[in-house]
Amino acid sequence: MSVDLSSVNVIREFGAERLADRLARIGPAAIFGNEAEHEELAAGGETLIVKRGPRGATIAGEDLPPVPGEVVDTTGAGDALAAGYLVGGPKLAMDAAARCVAQIGTMP
Repeated sequence: MSVDLSSVNVIREFGAERLADRLARIGPAAIFGNEAEHEELAAGGETLIVKRGPRGATIAGEDLPPVPGEVVDTTGAGDALAAGYLVGGPKLAMDAAARCVAQIGTMP
C-alpha cells in the first residue's frame, strides 16, 4: 500500500501528528508527496518519495535528476511518477514523469 499526501492544507486541517500516527498504524510501503507536504508531516521509516518538479525526485534518500526532454505541460506529472514507481521502481518513475510532461494534458 502507498499513500500520496496530496495537500499541505489537508495535512494541517487533519493534524500532522494525527496523520503520522495513522500512517504508523497502517504502515504504507511508500509515501509520496512534495517537499512542503513531507516537511509538514515529518514522517519517517517508510520509503519516502519526494516529488521535486523540475528538480526531479528524491526516492528513499537518493536524489534523482529529471529525465531530459521538452516540457509542454506538467499536469499529472506527479501522478505519473507515482504510478511508474509503483509499477517498476525509481527509473520507471522518472521516465513516466518525463513522458507525461512532454505532452499536453494528463498521460492516458
